[in-house]
Amino acid sequence: MNIKLSLTLRFLILVAMLLASFSLVVYENYSRYRQDDYYERLRDRSETIARHIIHITDPNLLDKVIERENVVKPMSNHRVSVYSISGFFLGDSNRIAKLPYPNIIDDIREKNYVELSIKETYYTGFVMIHNGQKFIVICSGTDFVGAQKLNFLGRLILVSLFIALIITAVLGWFFARQALNPISKVITEVDQITANNLDLRLPFGKQNDEIGALNKTFNKMLDRLEASFLMQKNFVSNASHEFITPITAIKAQIEVMLMQERSKEEYINTLNSIDEDIDHFIQLISSLGELASANVNNFDNKLNKVPLIEIIAESRAELIKGKPNYKIKLHIENLPEQEHKNYVPGNAALLKSAFKNVMENACKFSPDFTCDVSMIFVQPNIIVTISDNGIGIKEKELKLIFEPFYRANDTRGIGGYGIGLSLVKKIIDLHKGAIQVESVPSKGTKVVIKLPHAKSENTSPIVY
Repeated sequence: MNIKLSLTLRFLILVAMLLASFSLVVYENYSRYRQDDYYERLRDRSETIARHIIHITDPNLLDKVIERENVVKPMSNHRVSVYSISGFFLGDSNRIAKLPYPNIIDDIREKNYVELSIKETYYTGFVMIHNGQKFIVICSGTDFVGAQKLNFLGRLILVSLFIALIITAVLGWFFARQALNPISKVITEVDQITANNLDLRLPFGKQNDEIGALNKTFNKMLDRLEASFLMQKNFVSNASHEFITPITAIKAQIEVMLMQERSKEEYINTLNSIDEDIDHFIQLISSLGELASANVNNFDNKLNKVPLIEIIAESRAELIKGKPNYKIKLHIENLPEQEHKNYVPGNAALLKSAFKNVMENACKFSPDFTCDVSMIFVQPNIIVTISDNGIGIKEKELKLIFEPFYRANDTRGIGGYGIGLSLVKKIIDLHKGAIQVESVPSKGTKVVIKLPHAKSENTSPIVY
């Protein structure tokens, strides 16, 4: 069932319940009013005839009085019986007494007034005082006119209810269609967006209504999808290029060696060169794996309380061990007394990878292979600054340095794949931190990383 039909049916059911309830109230109230009115007219007419029954002994004269009353106040099957207060029968308008049930006289004497209906005949009995004496009057009649009016009202209500529901269904379908028409347009426009035209956007329409909000949400989602597709496209393109380069170099060296027989020294030199190319290839694959891990939206790894000083010290030691010509100076300021402020909620392996990448870049692009690392503990963050006196980065290139595989023009002669800073940015973002790069060409670069320290009440591993 589509939404238009569902809304129409719900609206129709709601209106039907309201109209049915209203109609039932009208019908019941009119039925009660008709009944009360008939009892009142029946009693009023019966009192007049009862007085004549008490005084007139001539049956013919009583018939004339009753006939005159029927002309003045017509009433179908009207009948009046009069009894003394003790229950002695005094007379009847039809000369034959007929009681609705045997004990009615006792009930009237006790309650002073009784009314009831049996099938379509209405009965009422009451105590009448005439010339200082009490009499019991029992009368009956059939309200054919009232019944016809009530039946007519019932039929009129049913027909009106049926017509009203048909009109409601038509109007409900029309308004549901009008209300959902903007959504139909959104569906049509969204259906036209494919991977080849992700630059298309939905019109906002009315800014303050739900459709405008829906279009804004769709457009934001399309922005994210377009950025993801573009990143994936660039990633695949750049990764393919980076994979081909070492493989091509290896293939070229092998082909050259196969052209003719070589000496043992030439074979050894070529194999050493191929071994270096394979090492670079493995390093590239490892870097791509780390970048893919850092791009995962659901960061499932548990973030424990990690001592940042030890992370940076280990990163420095491992880097110097692999590159003995690197010089990394470490400075620590404002070391807090509270132990928890020396820790950050993080993943040790990822944080070590991030700091190793930044320190390696700082040393690699410095002429003396030197960088300075300083740690400052400032509430509520730990600020780590890595600075060098290298070639620097041009201002127009600063905004691109976190893109995967991007390398500034000045760095083409220096080894690398352009993955490091992209990986660092992802890792710092996952740790709810911030990274900022300041650089002056030919003077050096400064990378500032801010990480929130662990809370004192967090005694268990911190999970994000």
